[in-house]
Amino acid sequence: MLHGQPPANSVAERHAPSHIKPKPRGRRTAYVQNAHIHQGNKASGTTSAITGQYAETTPSHTPVSQPINHHPCAHQQHDSTTPSSAYQQGKREGAAWRIAARRYCTSASSSRQPDRKPRRSAAQLDKVALKKTWDGSKRRQRHDRLSEAEKFSASVWSAAAANGLAVSLNLGISREAMLRTHANPKRRMTQNLSKHLSEAGLGHLPYAFVFELTPEREGGRLHLHGVMDISGLTSAEVERLNVALVRAASVASGAIGGQRQLDLVPIHDPVGWTDYLLKDATRTARELGLDDPFMISKPMRRMAKTHFDLLRSEVRNREETNVQLRSKPGVTPSTGTKCDRSGFTLRSRCDTRRLSGERDKKSAGGVRKQARHQPRGQRQASARSHAVSTAPVRPDAMSA
Repeated sequence: MLHGQPPANSVAERHAPSHIKPKPRGRRTAYVQNAHIHQGNKASGTTSAITGQYAETTPSHTPVSQPINHHPCAHQQHDSTTPSSAYQQGKREGAAWRIAARRYCTSASSSRQPDRKPRRSAAQLDKVALKKTWDGSKRRQRHDRLSEAEKFSASVWSAAAANGLAVSLNLGISREAMLRTHANPKRRMTQNLSKHLSEAGLGHLPYAFVFELTPEREGGRLHLHGVMDISGLTSAEVERLNVALVRAASVASGAIGGQRQLDLVPIHDPVGWTDYLLKDATRTARELGLDDPFMISKPMRRMAKTHFDLLRSEVRNREETNVQLRSKPGVTPSTGTKCDRSGFTLRSRCDTRRLSGERDKKSAGGVRKQARHQPRGQRQASARSHAVSTAPVRPDAMSA
């Protein structure tokens, strides 16, 4: 028997030839097996409480019940019929189109893992804000303008700052087929969202969605992820919002229907959630024939622009403060003497163009070594004395 496989309890399985595969156990068989284990433990004087379908303690030759840290699988409704053992969870494959980073979209009070380091530069909006503006500057010919992916990232950040919700929405079969064959699926889906949200009296809500197409090996399902700002909504309005989103996507059935069609959860890590949403954006846009797969409403664009401008001013002020702190007068580590910006030191990061003429000479290396820990006043005094000592003597002065 290999390690990690369930033991063969029946006589037929223990004595069956190697070329005959035993019939796999179902959940009922596993439940009965754990019940026998529980009864055996009670007979031997040891007890183990069974929670749900499976026992917390299992024999040493069976897989131990431990939580599995799946790749971000969020927005997944709790299923009481899901087996809790690692072996059964490994056998069960989750729906690929319902993957959506729970650790990025759960409440901060719950125990969660450390935030994942983002892989896409557009997700790190604070670093983007140091180099770009929302509409770009005319001086740089708009080359520093934010891309659509970066504007989508700003939408996620602004929604998280407003205590918005992360959204995962599965499409019905009819809606998915229509979007796959439509000339502009992004505009068509935007029209559906605007229509049903307006009918529910929620057309003013800011939202941002992105199409995501799973790989063919995982079903090739088209679905939506995004964020929404629901500030000030009552419980009745939230119920109408759920109905409007499901109608915009058309009612789904089967594994992606029912309560699993729509998931709304809080965001606690906008960087990780944005990084997850951008992972298949380029491939999805190519498959659908789009320039980009992002759908950002006008209220969300205004909200994201305001948030980005505030973030940009904040990070730029922080960067300027750090530069000023680095450029303050200090003490050189080698001589222990005080130096300022005029002294050519690595600590002060002062301008090196003052020595550009001297660097062209063969003795530039020696000049730099001398000037590295020498203040400007001493350099000027030494330069004047050197000029006086090397100045040519006039003939009239020699005759006198």
